[in-house]
Amino acid sequence: MAKQARGLARMDVAIRAVGVVFARDGYRLATMEAVMREAGLSQGSLYAHFGAKEALAHAVVARQREIFAEQMASQKGQGVAVLMQTLVGIAHAIASDPVVRGGIRLSTEMPDISSSADVDLWNEAIEEALIHGKVEGVVGPEVDATLVSRIISDSLLGIIAMCLATTDGADLEATARTYLAASLASVAS
Repeated sequence: MAKQARGLARMDVAIRAVGVVFARDGYRLATMEAVMREAGLSQGSLYAHFGAKEALAHAVVARQREIFAEQMASQKGQGVAVLMQTLVGIAHAIASDPVVRGGIRLSTEMPDISSSADVDLWNEAIEEALIHGKVEGVVGPEVDATLVSRIISDSLLGIIAMCLATTDGADLEATARTYLAASLASVAS
């Protein structure tokens, strides 16, 4: 059992290191040697756990999706205020977590690895919170929750891309908070 726990811990270290390398270098420029150095793993250990570079990319994106799914699930059935906290938390994770950053970069560089399921998860959570907000009376009854959720989600994706490109994510959390406050105020009842 202890051996299995060490193996899982080593796998987490490796995925984190891969996230750092992919976030910094992108898929094309990332090398297995850079991952080995970052993770402190031997070539044999790295290949035994993952195999090729593409498998590393899939592992990072899968972990990033798990992180997002956990954050979105934590707000399920909650209202607009909790949704805003969750989305700002995701912005914080993008700005600070190398696995999330690496997964985001890979998703933009490798269309075959990205998934509309990521965006669908955000859309569904936002829509659900808006509908819940209507029931609570904090979102106007005339608000089209499906349309507004799509606008918020797509806008957040643009904000993420621009903040990562222009400030390396330094202002992402603050920008997301400001945008969400303005957007959610516009749908308030």
